Amino acid sequence: MPHLEPTYLRYIYDGLVKGSIHPENAAELPDGLIGLYEEAFDERTSVVERQKLLHRFAIWALLKKEVSAAFVAEVLDEPEDETQQFISTFSAWFNSPESGKYQLYHERLKVYLLQKSTKKEIEILNQSIISLLNKSLQNEQNDEIEMYALQFLSDHLLVSATISNEEANVGVVKLALNEDFLDRQLYLSMGYSWGKSCIRNAISFLTYKNEFQLNNEGNLLVDLGLILVDQFYQEQNDGPNIVRLISMGNLEIALQRIDAFGGESEQDQQRQFVLFVLCLIEMLYPAETKVNSEDVKQLCAKLNNQVTIEWHNEQLIPHALIFEIACKLEQMGIDQSNLTGKIRKWDFNWISTYPQFNSNSFSVLMGILTNEKDPVNKNSGLSMFSIRLCELDQFKESFFVQEMISEDVEDIELPF
Repeated sequence: MPHLEPTYLRYIYDGLVKGSIHPENAAELPDGLIGLYEEAFDERTSVVERQKLLHRFAIWALLKKEVSAAFVAEVLDEPEDETQQFISTFSAWFNSPESGKYQLYHERLKVYLLQKSTKKEIEILNQSIISLLNKSLQNEQNDEIEMYALQFLSDHLLVSATISNEEANVGVVKLALNEDFLDRQLYLSMGYSWGKSCIRNAISFLTYKNEFQLNNEGNLLVDLGLILVDQFYQEQNDGPNIVRLISMGNLEIALQRIDAFGGESEQDQQRQFVLFVLCLIEMLYPAETKVNSEDVKQLCAKLNNQVTIEWHNEQLIPHALIFEIACKLEQMGIDQSNLTGKIRKWDFNWISTYPQFNSNSFSVLMGILTNEKDPVNKNSGLSMFSIRLCELDQFKESFFVQEMISEDVEDIELPF
């Protein structure tokens, strides 16, 4: 009992619900997971029907992610209704992680199905998928099939390349060297992961070939390696497109891209911090007036978890701007300390020209001053704040701030 598979349990549950399995008759139960699979290929079924059924399942086993019934119907060149009926008949074998799209329920099921097929059969079925994907790339419809092709065509080409030694199967390498294909991947996916996967597949294939004494491919390996390095550095420096994703409302993709932006050095972390601030600006000061506070919260949480350094370069992002953003966050009920807490040493000179302090901005600045680690800089900032409040006729607030100045700190640089 401790090793029962979820697929097996699901089969039993569905059978009990539908009445095809009776709780009093244990003989009706298949012998574990493999028994469940074998039931579909009952020897009483004709060889032709069993082979047809296996081919249908093998197509699903070869696919790399969930797809629609229409997608598989195109591969099989049959009406969509037939594919949908097949899914319904064998519903226990499928799950649907996304509405209207399906995949085989278990990886072990995929392995089982492919093991029952010969290499030749797998190659024929895989080529039928490749043909459909190539056709979709030519049409450029930006539909489900083309998006799948851009992400996984190289995987299917790699399957063919490792099964057969025919020259035609070097398509996995040609695809990785196709600049138009890589550009299309980048344009539609808005990221570099598909391109890098494509190039890695080609490098893997060439490495495999070289191990099995095929002709000299050394320069191709270098070419592909250089393309991979180029994509890596493009991704590390693609700030403008990440901000553009924010403006288009693609927060999830933008956050994935931010993960890959920069490295782990302090300089890279500082660059990442600047990018976070620019994304916040894009969110908080949009061309349209609507601001999605939940997206802003998510970005601020990511900022707190992702950036580990403290920012100190005031020349790239003026601290007055950081303060303005913090005030907007506070007004929206979002923890602004994720942002202000990254400032290593605040430059408070902007306080002397700040136009007006309301209860919100007063509270934010007091929080910043209270948390300032440098005692001399803290006292200097408090003094500037108190004087500016006096100039703005906010005397009560000015006296309150004055009381916060520590008399134990010497060498305060007062702004007069």
